[in-house]
Amino acid sequence: AGSGKDFVRLAAPVRHCVNIQSRSDGAACCVNLGVTFDFLPEMRETMPSKTDASACEFRVRLAPEGQADFWWSYSRFGIFNRRTAHAIVRLFDRVGASFFSGFAQFPKPFSEITLDELRESRHPARFPEFSLPTRVRLLLTTARVLVHIGERDRAGRVAELGIAEIESNGRQSGAGLLSAFRRLKGGEFA
Repeated sequence: AGSGKDFVRLAAPVRHCVNIQSRSDGAACCVNLGVTFDFLPEMRETMPSKTDASACEFRVRLAPEGQADFWWSYSRFGIFNRRTAHAIVRLFDRVGASFFSGFAQFPKPFSEITLDELRESRHPARFPEFSLPTRVRLLLTTARVLVHIGERDRAGRVAELGIAEIESNGRQSGAGLLSAFRRLKGGEFA
């Protein structure tokens, strides 16, 4: 599904998104990848085929190893030459496929992650480091997934970690999510 420069693969409840973004000067583009879930509040009102990679919980820009932000130059007339197109496809086959496969067995990795892993690591090994949102967003998404799959008690304990994380940083980051964490702590979907 998708349109224009946005492509979406639907494997309910998982959405895989690919976006080709043109640079403001029109001389190059980048490729953004994203993964999100149908049941998240931010996605409930979004038609699955209209999901944009920038709205996904887990995002990464396709880039050669060792680079985080990469733009492919267009040839003259604003089109790719074959070499550029093949380079993007090869990189997507390696990096993009790996990124998406990390979420292919939903509800894994969320259903397998332990509280100790979440408590002890800012970047749990079950998730590719390059794809992680902020720690608070990871805790929120994990709690939401756990409620969605019926593990309300574990979701409540993850929500407690989220509340503690926000309060430990003086509410400077993620304070707007406190009410969602409190509802999740009570076993309610938020």
